[in-house]
Amino acid sequence: IAMMHKLAPILICISGALAQTYVAPPYINGHSVRNGASYMPPSLASGAIAQGSIYALFGSALGPAVGVQALTYPLQTVLSGVTVSIAQGATTVAALPIYVSASQINMIMPSNAPLGRVSVQVTYNGQTSNPSPLTVVASNFGIFSVNSAGVGPGIVTDFVSAASQPVNALNSVAVPGQVITVWGTG
Repeated sequence: IAMMHKLAPILICISGALAQTYVAPPYINGHSVRNGASYMPPSLASGAIAQGSIYALFGSALGPAVGVQALTYPLQTVLSGVTVSIAQGATTVAALPIYVSASQINMIMPSNAPLGRVSVQVTYNGQTSNPSPLTVVASNFGIFSVNSAGVGPGIVTDFVSAASQPVNALNSVAVPGQVITVWGTG
């Protein structure tokens, strides 16, 4: 019994060390890959992701606890240790992350991504997430919304001059013949 009593602290220390080194793998929530502007669900026809467009995915342990934004160009395929791959059969391409965090990644779908059903996976801290299906198409326009949540009024700016381009609103509307800019992707 005296010998068992002396070993107990050692076993506790070892199990504590093991618990501290485990890091949960990245996890992509089901059906969470969305157009970065409209956030259209992938189950709808207009929810497909276009080549060259901005898209988002949501989950857990996807990246660093504090969000990191890409600040230099050209964009790289790795941002703060996060990579995102798109695969179809033997073809795999890397997305260009523009924002990464533990719960969300915003990225650009490569222009050379294969069309049709593909699988997306996130790698962070040397661990790879579950695969998530999505459909890649040549074009599928989504308009950014004023509230950045994919609902409500779209971001449409009225060109008054190079220094004045207010967001179109009920109290500030474009006039006939005025140039406007619709903000979107896809």
